[in-house]
Amino acid sequence: MAQPRLSPSPTGRRPASEILLPLAAAASILALTLFAWFALEQQKTVLLQAESEFAAKRVRAHLESWIGHRIGIFEHIGESLRPLRQPGPEVFIESALPHLDTMSDIQAINWIDTGKVIRVILPEAGNEPALGRDLTTHPEPSVQTAISQAEATGLLTRTSVIDLLQGGQGIATYAPVISEPGGALQGYVNGVLRIDRVVAQMETEFDLPDRYQYRLSESDGEPFHQLGDSDWSGGDKTVHSLPVHVVNRDWTLEIRPSTILMIAVGNPANELMLAAGSILALLVGVFLHRGMRRQRILRRDRTLGEALLSGSSLLHRVVSREELVRSIGIIVRDNLGYSRVWIQDQDPSGAILTSGFPSGSDPGPALIELGGVCRWESRRPEELATLVIPDSSGLPGSPGGRLEPWTVVLINLDEADGQPRQFGTGSFGPEGVQPPDGPGRRFLLAMCAHITVSLDRIALTAERERAAEERRISESHMLQAQKLESLGLLAGGLAHDFNNLLVGMLGNTSMARAEIPENNPAASLLAEAEVAARRAGDLANQMLAYSGKGKFVIRAFDLSAMVQEMTSLLESSISKKAKMELILTPNLPRLEGDVTQTRQVILNLITNASEAIGDETGTITIRTSFERTSPEGGSEPFLSASPTAGPYISLQVTDTGCGMSDETRRRIFEPFFTTKFTGRGMGMAAVLGIVRGHGGRIFVNSTEGEGSTFTVLFPCHDTSAAGEEDWTDGAGRPRDVHEASILVVDDEEVVRTVSRRILEKGGFTVHEAADGRAAIELLMADRPKVDAVLLDMTMPELDGRETLMEIEKICPGLPVILTSGYSELHASNRVSGLSYAGFIHKPYSADELLLLVRTLLSRSSPTAED
Repeated sequence: MAQPRLSPSPTGRRPASEILLPLAAAASILALTLFAWFALEQQKTVLLQAESEFAAKRVRAHLESWIGHRIGIFEHIGESLRPLRQPGPEVFIESALPHLDTMSDIQAINWIDTGKVIRVILPEAGNEPALGRDLTTHPEPSVQTAISQAEATGLLTRTSVIDLLQGGQGIATYAPVISEPGGALQGYVNGVLRIDRVVAQMETEFDLPDRYQYRLSESDGEPFHQLGDSDWSGGDKTVHSLPVHVVNRDWTLEIRPSTILMIAVGNPANELMLAAGSILALLVGVFLHRGMRRQRILRRDRTLGEALLSGSSLLHRVVSREELVRSIGIIVRDNLGYSRVWIQDQDPSGAILTSGFPSGSDPGPALIELGGVCRWESRRPEELATLVIPDSSGLPGSPGGRLEPWTVVLINLDEADGQPRQFGTGSFGPEGVQPPDGPGRRFLLAMCAHITVSLDRIALTAERERAAEERRISESHMLQAQKLESLGLLAGGLAHDFNNLLVGMLGNTSMARAEIPENNPAASLLAEAEVAARRAGDLANQMLAYSGKGKFVIRAFDLSAMVQEMTSLLESSISKKAKMELILTPNLPRLEGDVTQTRQVILNLITNASEAIGDETGTITIRTSFERTSPEGGSEPFLSASPTAGPYISLQVTDTGCGMSDETRRRIFEPFFTTKFTGRGMGMAAVLGIVRGHGGRIFVNSTEGEGSTFTVLFPCHDTSAAGEEDWTDGAGRPRDVHEASILVVDDEEVVRTVSRRILEKGGFTVHEAADGRAAIELLMADRPKVDAVLLDMTMPELDGRETLMEIEKICPGLPVILTSGYSELHASNRVSGLSYAGFIHKPYSADELLLLVRTLLSRSSPTAED
């Protein structure tokens, strides 16, 4: 029998790349981290170098200026003595004393005669050891050198930094005094400066001890002053060196940042980045190694599966992974009594960790380790032939005459050449069983168990991936719903507060207009202000509509009849190039909702469809229908939950326009979002709010370049067909009523003030309460004086519902008029189970409030709300 050809496949032996690639990846990340850290450290060094250079230049300038100014004084004193033929100590003292009064930081100004003996010292205090000293015997050689240079050149010279006769370190200058008439040397003006006084003021002025370390040295000698005890042996790139010119010789100034400044300039994030990069390199290496190892194991398992499929007639009949798992499980369980997890786990080396051979049914297996896969060697392979030979029904057959030739393919994955090979076969046929010899006796069953477990693992992974994708989609829908809900709450709250302000604007304006004659020039201005206030109220109502808390007047009507009645209006609203088609289901069940708001939904959807078509030729299709279940397909609801199964009245608007991108589709219902230059972004937001307020759902399907479909589902509470509709809104004329007392309860002072003025102008007596608790206290004290209550629904302390409950307890039958910036539907839901006489929506004019109050007071009893 021809042996099946196996395609090359990765081996079970760990390849070198499984080690080298993770190491290379980790090394690359570590190298990048070190490079970034080194670059940041270099940047820090450059910054510190700049700090050192700047400080060095400032210090040099200060030293040269400070010392140069005092050297100039010494030269000036010498120059002032030159015109004199024989300048003596008295003349020197007279010339030098004024300078000492202004320069107290000079150690001494001395007069030295031609014999090089110090004859005068100013000041004497603290300088007594130097008075009378012969400088030719001075222990410092630079003193003799400086005096000789001064005598030879006639110019001021200085010593190097020496130990002064009066103590401490400093420098001495010598200005020769040569009389002008004869050119003879008369003596020397000797100036002495202490080093500690030279640097003291400088260190204080530049805050050197806290920020810098520095040292001063003669250009050809050892340092004579140093701030900080750090090592200056060299190698520090932040040290900056400059020469400081002092008379006829230079000092060398070296300065560098202190530890405090280096810490201040440094960034702790550099070290953190280095540590994080090292950890990241380690993690990447570990995870990459593990991932490559998993891939190698999966490739090995796939190779085993291909070998099985090419060698077993049973496995040739398996058409899916699930059937393979189920078939092998049935074979092992039914024929041997073993669970298909008889080998449950094994460590990376292939050793069995757990096994489950039932006692008494062991066919004599000997477990061995081969290629990282546990295999089973059987001494009775003929008993196992029925496990892999199917009968006509596809189930395991028996050896009796129905055996078909087949080949067991066993492979070793640990060959040195890295290629799988077939090393044992066995054949079963009508002539009997021909078991393989040698290593070929390792039977197929253990391999089947191993493949089964691997496929189970793959199936579980796929299931987890599907669950993760479903969870991601669900979370995306939830986030979208929460976003729209949050925007709705914000819009509703803003509109409610805005309506409270508009009560004062509209009420005061309408009252002011009523107080002046119509021919008064201010009347037209007040009328325009009233119109503007009403337009502002319309905008607030659109925001309320988006929040789902708009003004609703609920009644039952036929949606198809409404669309038919709006045909002329809709046709005038769309582009001339757009064609409108109606597919309306007659005699739809009644829709319980607000007629005006539902009209707005239809008009806004049609307007949006027309704008999508633009200047092109297109079709807008309006379809109404009755649905028993929610729609299925790719569309997603734009509200918090998907609709449940149940009766719905469906309104569908389809256009053949430009369609929408995914980003536009996700944001189309956001307030103030628009793709139109002249749009305000409230049309579709209002649609969503109205649908939400009716308890409905809206779906959007759109593809760029192909058009869009908006499907609105309204819940249907009455499935009976609608009758004739009366589209007119009528109201009876109120009867005349006597003067009455009204209690106005509102936490907004401007609302209370306007309402009081309107009612007092109408002949009513008005009481005010700033909250529910104050209203209850007033009613308990003055019940006979109150004939009706105008009650706000949103207040601190007791809100509208709680206040209404207390009013029913202490004043049953007292007419209560509810008022709110939200809709009547929202207010009635909040006071469900309580009685109230009427409702007025903010903002309201004077005429609207007076008409409602007079109408309700003329009734004999309030309206009960269930």
